[in-house]
Amino acid sequence: MFDSMGSKSFSPNVVTFTTLINGYCKAGRVDDGLELFCEMGRRGIVANAITYITLIHGFREVGNINGALDIFQEMISRGVYHDTITICNMLTGLWSKEELKRALAMLEDLQMSMDHHLGDE
Repeated sequence: MFDSMGSKSFSPNVVTFTTLINGYCKAGRVDDGLELFCEMGRRGIVANAITYITLIHGFREVGNINGALDIFQEMISRGVYHDTITICNMLTGLWSKEELKRALAMLEDLQMSMDHHLGDE
């Protein structure tokens, strides 16, 4: 793809955004990472599991379990695959904050989600 000046140009994709989000999260700038995440949506770029996991980890690293939970819930509601490691990380975060009721609620939501998907088969 070339622009009007004959220079090579590119359009950012999910990998580009996820890489930038990861950099922000590693620098402790999760809010900036979240803004990029929102920008992805405005551009019609669909986040993948790695994008969500990156943000979840970023929020956990800065001690914002509510932010991590919000992203995790969005991940589930959009039907994005969540692996065992992601679930364990979320539960560990909840347990470390003594949020046992929320951990139990999360497990119940996951069970309902799994039951729903199994019922579709």
